[in-house]
Amino acid sequence: RGQFNLARMDAASEVEVSVLDLQGKVLTVATWNAGAESLGIDLGNFANGVYMVRLTSEEGSRTLRVSVQK
Repeated sequence: RGQFNLARMDAASEVEVSVLDLQGKVLTVATWNAGAESLGIDLGNFANGVYMVRLTSEEGSRTLRVSVQK
């Protein structure tokens, strides 16, 4: 339904979480605060399809692929 949680082992740094479409357009951005072990993401208002979730911190960045199917 477009809802999921991100969890991390090391919650020492702030992480910027960006959701992008497959063309690279940024659709939404959230901040995952230092000290928080999890972050809920709700893509329920997004159309069915595949999206990229980019996690960026001072350590670097990582991109995950998620699919929304309602």
